[in-house]
Amino acid sequence: MNAISLHRWSSFWCALILSQLISFSILAKTPAYINNEDAALKIKTVYLEPFSDNVNLIYASKAEAKIKDIIENNNQWEITVGKKDADLVIESRLTKNPKSYTLKMGFLFKSGIVIQDSKEIDNIFETEKILGHYEVLFHNLKSRIPFHGIILSRTQDQVTINIGAAHGVVPNQEVIAIHIVKLNLHPKTQAYISSEKIVLGKIVLTKVDEFLSFGKIEFERDKLSSTHGTNRTRRTSRSTRRVGSKKTTTVRKILDLGWFDSVLTKYKFPNGRKQNSIAVADSNDQGLSRTMAKPRVPLRAVHQTIVI
Repeated sequence: MNAISLHRWSSFWCALILSQLISFSILAKTPAYINNEDAALKIKTVYLEPFSDNVNLIYASKAEAKIKDIIENNNQWEITVGKKDADLVIESRLTKNPKSYTLKMGFLFKSGIVIQDSKEIDNIFETEKILGHYEVLFHNLKSRIPFHGIILSRTQDQVTINIGAAHGVVPNQEVIAIHIVKLNLHPKTQAYISSEKIVLGKIVLTKVDEFLSFGKIEFERDKLSSTHGTNRTRRTSRSTRRVGSKKTTTVRKILDLGWFDSVLTKYKFPNGRKQNSIAVADSNDQGLSRTMAKPRVPLRAVHQTIVI
């Protein structure tokens, strides 16, 4: 898998996800709502487990410093010196074989979810080339996380997002609001396989700084029914609600923002190609694309503050 360059997304529809939020209605304050699926993938703090190799750490220490620089320059995650309180732990191991190298890297979430990958490298000796493979693997793993940013604040229909020009977004770009309803994990290893999502709304970016964007919500759903194990959709006059046999939690005016690959693959872009940067199977893909095809829903005058 090749690394995905964020600047290629500048002409694409993007989407963003948040982990948890507190919603306020016009008349009364609603209880805090925390979605377990979103929270399980929350990343605010990162700990780098000391990288290792079997060649006297010739490459490991330099690779660790390189990944640290990438994270710091990206300005989204905070690197911590303690492993205990980190939302994400990154570890890596390089093994020199007789005719090649084997590079492994893993993202270990505090929730227990794991995203891992590895690659075989030709028997080369140039340090910069070896470090380049670390960078490629890091971006591969990061692209498999079904989000790339969070909402920092919301006032009425105005939002602030922690993604900016440095990450490839541009003014007037549309972003899709989603809600993760299910995470598909390996039953034994807890390795992340895919996720299922619901489209909740759309935002247009009105101002883009280097690391922050400001946007206006064009529409959002009236209600969110969060159901685990569901596989069908109920249509209403103003929203699409998911229904299932298990317990359903309904929260008014909930807005989660996330990178949404399944909907993005339904649209063609100026270069004639479809966006498929995140290879995630989604069993609810058809229902989600129908939701996107619905007419815009007018935004009601609701104040909602998002707390991460």
